[in-house]
This record gives sequence, C-alpha cells and structure tokens, in this order.
Amino acid sequence: MQFEGCSGTTNGELLELANQRFDAVLTMDRGIQHQQNLRGLGICIVVIHAHSNRVAHLRPLIGSILKALDDLPSGKVRAVTA
Repeated sequence: MQFEGCSGTTNGELLELANQRFDAVLTMDRGIQHQQNLRGLGICIVVIHAHSNRVAHLRPLIGSILKALDDLPSGKVRAVTA
C-alpha cells in the first residue's frame, strides 16, 4: 500500500487501513495471524507461500489465489501454496 501513501506505517495500522478500503489482503507474511490481532476485521487475508514475490514464482499460484478470494469469507485467513 505504499502507493496509497501508507509508507512507514505499522502492520497493524496497515491492516486497519486495508479493512476500511478493501475486501481482501494478499500477503507473503506467513506469521501475520500470529503477529497481528485479526479479530473484528471484515477483510479476508490470503497468505501466499511462494519462493519469492517475483512474477515467475507467483504466476503458478494465480488460480489458487483467485479461488481463495472467491471462497474465503470475510475475517478469515487462508494460505495458498504451490
């Protein structure tokens, strides 16, 4: 969300901003559900397990990510792996 002017904010603050603006968050932070309080958030969170955030590593997961976004209820977290 750096393009949104959120650079420098904490992860908790980013989640609150995302909760106000978006339906979902895609992240590669595998510990997000253990590090942040996700209770009360109305967004779904998809944790992407890929070698890196390079397109070549993410491209094979696109179908699984889209399915997770389609099936995942608000306030829930799901991991997507290769």
